[in-house]
Amino acid sequence: MSINLTRISLVRISRATCLAAPLTLVLASVAQASDKQAIAVGDMQRFCQGEASAKFGERPQSIATLPVERHDNGAHSVFGQYPPEGSKVTTFECRFTPKNHFAWVKKTGHSGNGKHSDHTKHSDKQAIAVGDMQRFCQGQASAKFGERPQSILTLPVERHDNGAHSVFGQYPPEGSKVTTFECRFSPKTHFAWVIKTGHSGNGKQGSHSEPETTTVPVHFDSGTNGAEIAGALTPGSSARYVLRAKEGQDLYVRVAHISGPQLDYQIFNPDKSFLLGMTPSDREYRGQLLQSGDQVVEVINRGDEAAGYQVIFGID
Repeated sequence: MSINLTRISLVRISRATCLAAPLTLVLASVAQASDKQAIAVGDMQRFCQGEASAKFGERPQSIATLPVERHDNGAHSVFGQYPPEGSKVTTFECRFTPKNHFAWVKKTGHSGNGKHSDHTKHSDKQAIAVGDMQRFCQGQASAKFGERPQSILTLPVERHDNGAHSVFGQYPPEGSKVTTFECRFSPKTHFAWVIKTGHSGNGKQGSHSEPETTTVPVHFDSGTNGAEIAGALTPGSSARYVLRAKEGQDLYVRVAHISGPQLDYQIFNPDKSFLLGMTPSDREYRGQLLQSGDQVVEVINRGDEAAGYQVIFGID
């Protein structure tokens, strides 16, 4: 009696395929169900970090996320960037539905200096409840200074006479060497800036950070002829804003005071000669450019404490 082995093998394969098909459907259903799972607000920041790590191929440790933000429609967003600091960062947003389901994560922009990225601009324009400022400051400090939120200590919110608010903090929370910082919020409770204010040998009384000069490229959005950039300077420090323009164009510059001492600014031609000498920040500038190339506007803090400001540029 001969047995058809080929037929038996085909029958076995067919049965195995039939059994595998329902299993595949079950696994797919489980995956879909997990996508629709509600995420607790307190877990959204960590959840977003994991999703960003998986999508962009970055290690979770190299991803910084900010505190959860709630939209008027009940949805939530978590903004973040990688790496946490440096000359080149990529920013992203995680979105959660009004029912707290994870919706998506996508890139929102790139930054040349790690400080003026798209998610930062978004945060600058959003009013922050006073009760949330301490935690919000912790997130901003974590992202800017590359420290884990758990290693950052923040103090209770302080209100200034002009209606602005400050949150002071340090990292690490204790020890022989700490770095102190300040977060500032405008009178309308918008986040303004976070800067280092000093270093301390005992965690309490710090000396001011050493003066430094930073360079910030200025780019105008498509279809516009101006830009606004918020900044902060420690005593003795300056920021050099570089924007490219042509001879004969009109330049407008205004340095708006936010907090701290009044600032000064000066403008250099591309050949490094003065277009405008040292000028107090309460005087705006309008004038015609004499040369083509990189125009430099340098904002300087000559005061004894940190100063916050916003510089407005326009070219016609």
